[in-house]
Parts: sequence; structure tokens; C-alpha cells
Amino acid sequence: ILIAIGTFALTFPLNGLVGRDFVPADDQSEFQVTIDTPPGTSVEGTAKIATDLANRYEKIRGVVFAWPNIGERSNHSHIYLRLIDVSQRKYSNLDVADDIRRNVHSDPKYRDLRVKFFMPSALGGGEFAGTLQPMILGPDFYRAAALATDKSLEVRKIKGLVDVIADTNLNMPELQVHIDRQRASDLGVRAADVANAVRLMIAGTDQISTYKEGEEQYDVTMQLLPEQQRDPQ
Repeated sequence: ILIAIGTFALTFPLNGLVGRDFVPADDQSEFQVTIDTPPGTSVEGTAKIATDLANRYEKIRGVVFAWPNIGERSNHSHIYLRLIDVSQRKYSNLDVADDIRRNVHSDPKYRDLRVKFFMPSALGGGEFAGTLQPMILGPDFYRAAALATDKSLEVRKIKGLVDVIADTNLNMPELQVHIDRQRASDLGVRAADVANAVRLMIAGTDQISTYKEGEEQYDVTMQLLPEQQRDPQ
């Protein structure tokens, strides 16, 4: 009876020493790292950084291979990491992520990157899902964005938190095109026609023809040269 009472009494102090989570991340021997390079970075520049990081990741213990993939934006990329099977290692995928943070992303050359580690979960989710997601709401977007950026710097100092990122950015470069509506009207040109012409020249996603070589057929798209895209004229 005394042993039973003593065991029961110990559950209270021991309870405070046990880590807990709502749904802990599964160790599925894989995870992803999302990388945001500074706004305005070219696709080639982002690809070079992602490839360099992937090569360095593969030198970390437990990593079988790392595969970089450029996302939907020129400064956004994903790196998929495959680990050795969980039965063949005595450390977790979280330990591997910590090794990467400590041995790779502590390098000053990567200090301008926004990095987030995404672990698979039984509940699913995406790259923007985090354990904690505070939200700053208000009528002034720029004020809310500034607060989010400032507070994220403070939150990073809290022990136990990693990959703290403010999911907002006011530094994206842009070129605004203002249409001479009177002249366009006189010429019978719609605003949508101007927008489509600009998008065709910049995005280069519209198919204008096809090219066939042997049994293979390729889509042909049109786009301005990079130096032309950077010239407002």
C-alpha cells in the first residue's frame, strides 16, 4: 500500500518533467525545409543556394539524400530530405533538424534566408502550418506587418522556439504600370489587353506554338530577355 501511495504521489512532480504536444510530429524518416531567399532573388540565384544547401545537408548524420525544388516564386524553394530508417538510428528526425540548424544555417552566408523545417504529422498540414501561429489583425496592413516583423525578432529569443518567421514581406520589388486610358480608348485597346501583353512578356507562361522533334513535342512560350525585363522602357 505504501509503495502504491508513493508511486501515485510521484506522478505529480514527474508530470511537470514530461514533454507533451497535442499531436507530436511522426518520425517518418523524411521531412522538408522551406527556404525564402531575399526578395528579388532570381530563379537561378535561388536554385544555386538551394543546391548548395542540399549538398551540405547530405553531409549531416542520418541524411540519405536531399533534393532541392524551386517553388512557385523565384525566391522560394523546398528541400526534401530522406533519412535512414528510424530502426537504424538512435536519434530522431528533430535531432537531425537541430544538427542542420547548428552546423549549416549558423553560417553567416545564410543569415539573410528565411528557413522553416516541416515535419510530417498525422493531421497533415502544409508548409505554413506551425505548432503555434499567433496572428496580428488590424485595419492598417502596413502597421500590422511592421508589428509582426518586430515581434518575431522578440519571440525568437524565447527558449524552446525554432523557425520563428513573420509570414509577411513588404520588400517585394514591383513595377506599376499606369495606362493612359484616354489614349487606349481612342485606339480601342482595353486595359485587359495591356495587362495580358505585359504578363506575356514577363511571365513567359503562355503557349504561342509547339515544336516537334522526332516523336517528342514541346510547347513554345515567349518571354523578354532578363535585361529587357529589368528595363522599365
